[in-house]
Amino acid sequence: MRKGISHQFKKEYIVKNDSGVDIFYFTIYQYSEGFREHYTNLSINWDKYPILFYYLDILLKVEEHRIDSLSTILFKEIKRCPEFASDYFKDEVLTRDGRYSPALAREVGRLKRKKFEAERYKFQLNTPYSAEHNPEGFKIAQSHLEPNGAGQDYVKALLPKDAFERLLINEKLQNAYIEVYSPDADFILGKSPSDDAVFMYQGSRLLLMIILKSHL
Repeated sequence: MRKGISHQFKKEYIVKNDSGVDIFYFTIYQYSEGFREHYTNLSINWDKYPILFYYLDILLKVEEHRIDSLSTILFKEIKRCPEFASDYFKDEVLTRDGRYSPALAREVGRLKRKKFEAERYKFQLNTPYSAEHNPEGFKIAQSHLEPNGAGQDYVKALLPKDAFERLLINEKLQNAYIEVYSPDADFILGKSPSDDAVFMYQGSRLLLMIILKSHL
């Protein structure tokens, strides 16, 4: 939510699979200035899915009374794409009857934050953390820094691509960057009480993390 900007309405959806189990959430905000935004725990590169983008674009523009019916169509199309299943709610945040539980999600988040803080000191400076480079550390970072994870204590700001690339000061960093590079990636500078870091995301999926400075 944008600080200092009121919203006219907020529509929140918990989407189920064919068995009635909650699998993802989707939220649409209508701001007082007249523009809308959306948020979901799914990592969707909308440019790669024209039909999904078509319905999303309509949802962000259509009259309020039509949002519910059109969102149902969008969710149906999303569920047709098996590649998003890895982002679905994990069993650990679901009740026994398959309902998403914010309380369970908060507790899982707390435990993951605790683990992340315990493991954080092991992260080395100017070292790539990605699926191919230091994958165990990268999994810890993913569990903390992606939407299905624990949340985060980083204060983030967008970083220009060329500024990010100037931080690739050794061959390992450069190779890791080349391996995961995506033309639609976002580059982020993050600051926390523990360290300063930079991140490369594709949508909401973490691709690469580099710790620049430790405060521990």
